[in-house]
Amino acid sequence: MAKLTAAVVGSTGSQGLSVLKAFASSGLFSSIRALTRSPTSTKSTSVFSSISKAEDTEIIPTKFDLADRKTVEQAFEGVDVVYALSLPDDMACLGLKDWEGPTELEQGKILAEVAKEKNVKLLFWATLPPITSPKYNGMIHFTDKQRVEELISEMGIPAIFLQLSLYNESMTVYQRVKYDKDTDEVTYTIEHGKLNDKVYAQVSITTDLGPAVALLTKSYFSSSTKASELNHKQIIIVADFYTNQEVLDSLTKATGKKATLVSPPSFGKPGSPYDLMLEYIADPSAPYVDPSKVPDQTLTALGFKFQSLDEFIVKEVKPFLGL
Repeated sequence: MAKLTAAVVGSTGSQGLSVLKAFASSGLFSSIRALTRSPTSTKSTSVFSSISKAEDTEIIPTKFDLADRKTVEQAFEGVDVVYALSLPDDMACLGLKDWEGPTELEQGKILAEVAKEKNVKLLFWATLPPITSPKYNGMIHFTDKQRVEELISEMGIPAIFLQLSLYNESMTVYQRVKYDKDTDEVTYTIEHGKLNDKVYAQVSITTDLGPAVALLTKSYFSSSTKASELNHKQIIIVADFYTNQEVLDSLTKATGKKATLVSPPSFGKPGSPYDLMLEYIADPSAPYVDPSKVPDQTLTALGFKFQSLDEFIVKEVKPFLGL
């Protein structure tokens, strides 16, 4: 198979960087456009140069702004594979201000239209599962992503849809885990948290997303039959379901410290999209995805194995806590 070219949206973020690293090490690509608003920033330069040195793939830092359609057109020109995502306005989703800039639906529409215009051979769309209860229809970051998925299908764009879940990385990135030296205890904070309901669909984005996408890419381009099988396929990016008690037990096992759940009554403004999301994730009457479909059967058939929660806590959380 001839080597491919790719463009990765949000290449310095959790999703994009995971995909960029996996693409660069896969041997599938001759060059990858690392798309970011600030390609010459110190952070971008450092990250991209370290990947380029480690892998035999050209990394091309590329200016990209979803509010500027021309940058999208230039970024997608002549590429085979695009990893695409939309960016929520976090403060707006917390209910703390009005939305600024293009909505996620508007962002996704631009990405889809340009992918169609530029004849992208495979578009990965980072989405979320369909909402399973009308109580939570106010989660605009869910509904917008799902509408974009529908648009991509309607436009006939070759695509694979990735249904993401709760990031394990939120434990460290958002400091949901903390160690108190005075009490010698670890706390884990999650709004609307239930202790014993096995409802938390979780995954390590850093470790698992990129390799899963690279594996799907390899399979898609291996034959026309595989491409047909995977086209418009919904892939569930969930390692497993956990209870918060299991998270606490894993923290204790890794650190040797007592771990306690802290459960604030809301995340941002009560009833905001993000607050609804944390309530939704914890609601056993509205399953996030069908547990019988986890782990994803397509990935399992390709030999993919997700990182366990225990592995993530040992490798990432314990050092983060300084323990």
